[in-house]
Amino acid sequence: AARRASHAALAVAFAFSAAVNLLMLTAPLYMLQVYDRVLVSRSEETLVALSLLMVFLFLLMGVLDHLRARITARIGLRLISRLEDRVLGAALLDPPATLQGGTPPPADQDLDTIARFWASPLLLAIFDVPWSLLFLAALFLFHPMLGLMAVVGGSALIAASLLNSLAVRRLSGQAGEAAVQAARLMQAFARIVRPSRRLACGPRHLPGCRPPDTG
Repeated sequence: AARRASHAALAVAFAFSAAVNLLMLTAPLYMLQVYDRVLVSRSEETLVALSLLMVFLFLLMGVLDHLRARITARIGLRLISRLEDRVLGAALLDPPATLQGGTPPPADQDLDTIARFWASPLLLAIFDVPWSLLFLAALFLFHPMLGLMAVVGGSALIAASLLNSLAVRRLSGQAGEAAVQAARLMQAFARIVRPSRRLACGPRHLPGCRPPDTG
């Protein structure tokens, strides 16, 4: 039900992605028009008109890109608002893992992960993948050498990204382990503090404790 309610917004975000990717052709089309019309006719009016049109299209592309990012972030928040009661309720109904010496399932962290994914640039990059393949095919139609250069350049970027990911994987793993250990320490501290606080709330109770009900 939560996903069905977000289908319309997701379709709008995909339509904005299509418009953004088409507007990325503004710069090459502008240069083609300059070489084809302005340099031949030496018309300054044509150059000014083309430049103003290019600026307007770039502004429109920026606005649409911002809007699609906001839409996907709102979809994530809508999913969280519809699922948080169900997920947290299921986590509370399960027997606590702390009784077996484990760690309770971090349901709130799972929901935060979902929200971060919908608000991340990764989702927008997934929307752009089909258009990248379409542009690559168009380059091969123009000239095979252009398509080959695009493939080589894209492969170099992917290789650089993979090398960067491998370089920071060890540090990321250490940071994740430290975060898990910190969460476990906080949960252990909470299990110690709660009974201690109940014991402290006696006839000579500590500040902040409610006195026991003797009636």
